[in-house]
Amino acid sequence: MKVLRRFRWSAALVAVLAAVMLPATAASAHATPIGSEPPDGAVVASAPDSLKVRFDERVDAQLASFVLHATDQPVVELSDVRIGSGGSQLVVTLPALPEGIYRVTYKVRDPVDLHETAGSVVFGVGNVLVASFGGATTVAPQPIDVVLRWLERVGLALLIGGALLALVVLPRLGDEVAAVRRSLRIVGVGATLQVVALVSLFVREVIDIGSPYGATAGRLLVSGSFGRRTEAGVVVAACLVGLTRLVSPSVDGVVLARWRARRFDEAGVALAAMTVAAALLVSLAGHASTGGSYPVGVALRLVHVLAMGAWAGGLFGAVFLRHQLKRPGAFVAVFSRLALVSMVALVATGLLLTGREIATVTALLSSWFGRLLLAKLAVLAAAGVWGVRHAMAVDRRRPVRARGLQIEGALALLVIAGGAALSTTPPAVGAFYERAPAPTPPPPAQTVGDVLVKLTLRPNRPGANLLVATVVSSRRPEPAPITGVSVEFRPEAGDAAPVPVNGGTPVDGVLDLGAIEIPSAGAYRVVVEVARPGASLAPVSFAWTVDAPQPARARTVVSDVPLRPYTYGGAAVAAVAGLALVVYRRRTGALPPVLGEAGDELQPAVSQPGRRDS
Repeated sequence: MKVLRRFRWSAALVAVLAAVMLPATAASAHATPIGSEPPDGAVVASAPDSLKVRFDERVDAQLASFVLHATDQPVVELSDVRIGSGGSQLVVTLPALPEGIYRVTYKVRDPVDLHETAGSVVFGVGNVLVASFGGATTVAPQPIDVVLRWLERVGLALLIGGALLALVVLPRLGDEVAAVRRSLRIVGVGATLQVVALVSLFVREVIDIGSPYGATAGRLLVSGSFGRRTEAGVVVAACLVGLTRLVSPSVDGVVLARWRARRFDEAGVALAAMTVAAALLVSLAGHASTGGSYPVGVALRLVHVLAMGAWAGGLFGAVFLRHQLKRPGAFVAVFSRLALVSMVALVATGLLLTGREIATVTALLSSWFGRLLLAKLAVLAAAGVWGVRHAMAVDRRRPVRARGLQIEGALALLVIAGGAALSTTPPAVGAFYERAPAPTPPPPAQTVGDVLVKLTLRPNRPGANLLVATVVSSRRPEPAPITGVSVEFRPEAGDAAPVPVNGGTPVDGVLDLGAIEIPSAGAYRVVVEVARPGASLAPVSFAWTVDAPQPARARTVVSDVPLRPYTYGGAAVAAVAGLALVVYRRRTGALPPVLGEAGDELQPAVSQPGRRDS
């Protein structure tokens, strides 16, 4: 016990170190571009010396790459990338550009989870027409990343489920020392899997980012929360391996009696604390800040991860321990109640997280994240059917076949694979999935004297626009012919210079003023002067709004209705129905079964005088 007391202080020190290594502020796990200078699709008179791309989160210039493409010219890799204002802007230096159309493609990783966003900005220099725009797309999850995340989550499920069985389930069954020791070994195996998966993921990211590998690894460990979470996760998992090896030999009937009475010693407290810490490190990933409060997101993800581990890890333990248990039937009866609570928590928190991480029905049906989630829900529903069958068999004192538990465990592995794929995929939120705002309508026509004046500006955004003036007299015959029209766009704010346009004589009241360059979005005062010698007219003034450039939008699939109200309602229904079922099963209190001689199914219990099996 002296060794265990020392281990308690070591565990406390590990917790402090892990807290220091974790990021202090919340950040999203996906850097979404929100604008650029020059804007995407713009045509500028003179070549810019740099391109600025703005994101909705802080970015790292050393985790970004830019490439310049031009017609009939070689591809140029742009290496001079630096951080702009606020830490959420990347500035890349451009070479001297002659007249033409250019596309700058980029790849950027967020510093939280290293999710990659690929995009491009298209702009023209000189007298050219830009017919298509760039935009940003998310990158599909790589198979190797999904496999490594799956190993990490399987390890997490094993250590959570093993700890739950060792501390909560098995002590209730009496003298199950051998099974408890094996459960602790399951915890150690799960923690070892986590160490292997986390280290492999880190190495994989370092290689993917590129050389010099030593500098890349050091930068990720020091400046990125991904590296610090990896470091903390490896430390916690390694300590769990050591703890289980220390505790396992000391487990006996006396220890189990204390744990059954919830009087946990240093070993039990350390095991529970480190298990929760391992789950918390996963919950602190960048998705927690998506769609709302970061602390709320962390809490929801923590409950979700613990519920997943309790259900899936407990199933794995049921398969691994069935030959070591003295009372396997009682084990299934006790665990089935915990599995039901875990499944209710898993479904309810999963729906709440879905509302935070998927914006609309379109996002659910058209994004990688949404399609992966639908596949995960389908497998979870199949696993739930098997879970209900097993619970009903326990309640009705019918056989529960080991093969059925194995099938449910296999489905749990697929559910974990779905969660691993989701953790490597950016959530389906942001402007790309939002309904595009309606364009600002042009101001109505105005009449000055006998002349009706109307302007049309297309596409009414910064950059190149086509301007058409309609100038029509309502008198017949006209007092005098109109010989010219001049227009001036005057910005209401800022120090941008006015944009003057002079035109010739209208034809049938319509004058095409050609292309004009609008410097920025926002409010303008537009002054129109109509030249008519012999019957002069006063200038006409319009209050004009130039729309901001809009990012690319997802094509509508079924509906753009927000998904959150429906998922939150579904979570409430699932929680109420699940809790009602839990209370009902607790009150009915079915007798636990015992293992038959064949060893492959669970038979109804045989009651004995003076003894209860639960």
